Amino acid sequence: MDLAQAVYALTREFPRDEVYGLTSQLNRAAVSVRSNLAVGYGRSGRDYERFVGMAYVALLELGTQTELAARVGLIAEPEARTILERTAAVGKMLNALRNGLKRRRIHSAEKNPNPAPRRSRGSRAASAFARASEGMSRLPWSQLKRPAVSVRTA
Repeated sequence: MDLAQAVYALTREFPRDEVYGLTSQLNRAAVSVRSNLAVGYGRSGRDYERFVGMAYVALLELGTQTELAARVGLIAEPEARTILERTAAVGKMLNALRNGLKRRRIHSAEKNPNPAPRRSRGSRAASAFARASEGMSRLPWSQLKRPAVSVRTA
């Protein structure tokens, strides 16, 4: 959260014509790091691992955009260095988290080498339909009477 606050404080001083340029990009990337972590934490397993990866990508964007802002003169060199040091520190934490999640997933896979196969969303309905149609094939169709159709003529 501190990184996003620092980026917002820094971009507040950008020129007005950069509002939809680097200002917006830097702010979005800084918020995206924290947001992806929050969304991932609300999920579990591989989803969490995937969102940690997306947070890392947003962090890389933030670093690149910070370097660009320094090169074009929007940020002084010491301020850019401070942001880049923070992104490096957060990057190390994200890598440690991602590696820990990966180790835990591998360890749980070793404990349970044959997990139950996952079904797709529509498979429950498809299974029910298959069971129902299987039962229908055993019906004595030849013994069923056809409904009498009456044709009215005017």
